[in-house]
Amino acid sequence: MGQAAEHNLRSADLDALQKLVREVAHLRDDLLHSGAPELSAVQMKRFVQIDMSFHSTLVRAAANRRILKVFADTRLLLNIFAMRRKGHTAAVLGDVFRYHSQVLEAVLRKDSETARRLLGEHIRVSKEERLLEYDEWERETAINHNSPSAPRE
Repeated sequence: MGQAAEHNLRSADLDALQKLVREVAHLRDDLLHSGAPELSAVQMKRFVQIDMSFHSTLVRAAANRRILKVFADTRLLLNIFAMRRKGHTAAVLGDVFRYHSQVLEAVLRKDSETARRLLGEHIRVSKEERLLEYDEWERETAINHNSPSAPRE
């Protein structure tokens, strides 16, 4: 997304990105006020929409056909992983808010190096979280499948 920093953001894209960053903060604040440990399924679906919109707006702003194609191709995979996601905690939402805010600030400063670094770090952290979550799901599935109370075929 460093390329997005090298282009002037359209006013509509800037407004959309700023709104999406605020929406993550609102989700975090709503979660903190509710006292729940994590987002509900409905809130998590909303978060995924916000997150995908943020990243797709940046990809479009980068105006790179190859990145647009890769993003479109991986969107389905991202949605499949999102189906198995647990609800995020306030701490995770705070991290996402921080990354999105800092990436947007770097893009606005036309600091492509910082935008690339932050986005790469954000994606790496998110990927690690998803993989750990998937490993946990696999372990739970194996335990449930092998437990004495599990129906045998």
